[in-house]
Amino acid sequence: MNELFWMVESSDREKGYSKINDQYHCLLCEFKTEIGNVYKNGDDFFDARKQMIKHIEKEHISVFDYLINLDKKITGFSNHQSKILDLFYKGESDYNIKEKLNIGSVSTVRNHRYMLKEKEKQAKAIVTIMSILSKNINQNKELIKPHKTAKMIDDRYNTTNDESKKIINNYFPDGTNGKLRTFYTKEKNKIIILREIIKKFEFERKYTEKEVNEILKNIYLEDYTLIRRYLIEYGFMDREKDGSFYWVKEIVDKNLNKKEKEIKKVNDRKKKLREEYKAKIASEDIINGVYQIKNLVNGKIFLGTSRNIRQLNGIIFQLNMGTFMNKGLQNDWNEFGKENFVIEILEEFKEKENSTLVHKKMKELEKKWKENLMPYGDKGYHKIVKK
Repeated sequence: MNELFWMVESSDREKGYSKINDQYHCLLCEFKTEIGNVYKNGDDFFDARKQMIKHIEKEHISVFDYLINLDKKITGFSNHQSKILDLFYKGESDYNIKEKLNIGSVSTVRNHRYMLKEKEKQAKAIVTIMSILSKNINQNKELIKPHKTAKMIDDRYNTTNDESKKIINNYFPDGTNGKLRTFYTKEKNKIIILREIIKKFEFERKYTEKEVNEILKNIYLEDYTLIRRYLIEYGFMDREKDGSFYWVKEIVDKNLNKKEKEIKKVNDRKKKLREEYKAKIASEDIINGVYQIKNLVNGKIFLGTSRNIRQLNGIIFQLNMGTFMNKGLQNDWNEFGKENFVIEILEEFKEKENSTLVHKKMKELEKKWKENLMPYGDKGYHKIVKK
């Protein structure tokens, strides 16, 4: 289960997913979709939210089905209670439940309903008590305010200045200008470490990925890419979608804060740069096309289309992160390793980004290559769609 499940609003937990910045996160696993992307699902195309809903239906059936099958340590329900809840969920009558579970009488089923209602009341009381307790514990402590661009505010950010200093001294034994001892620690400590690391970057500057890596290598050579990823995930830095530029999203040290008008000036400058970048992209020809990912071990292939066929790094990133939508390919990628796969461009064509013909032409190309290569069964990762 995704740790986000315990951090989001109850309404999101019921849906099984949560919107965080420009992504939808599945709360039952690590699957993500990115807003703005179009996802192919059989012969249909879905936006990020619809693709997330389809993912939950396909992989988890429903939020209820997923949760009811979790261990008793998590739900508090015995196996017998879980079966009764499942039948309640399916709308079975008390009499049918008695027959299916071989329970003594209908009144026994009704008693289970009553006991579950009591359990619901207890759960609400516990949540209220723990919320009051948490507020009482923290009310007299001077906590460091989370950075404004933090993506998920929770107990991990409840850190006093004294706690922060102790952690910094522990993980930077030679001082903050020295090396980081380790980054493999609990999430609360990671946030404090990241708050210190972000001070190494200038607020008004854009960095290439190489420049970011060089700074982080001097801090923690062992796994600098992990720190780079955490800086993005926790909202300390942002980047272009293609990874071409990185920048500081927010100054987190109160001694570095600028006046509101200075921050607005910087934000306006960022906005102008982004608009110039988008205008540049819009004025250029976009190379669309069909690509294949081939497994060198068993020969199976996956066919896909892209609106920018020369930029397939996003697909490799999804596979490396274990979030690619085709589970067969993802499982083989995990088993055999990326060195046993090759990505090849099969066909490409140029069209303006706003062309209305692109979608139709890409579907035709994909259909043609599927008919030529037949990437089904032992030959590929695609499923034959029955009409």
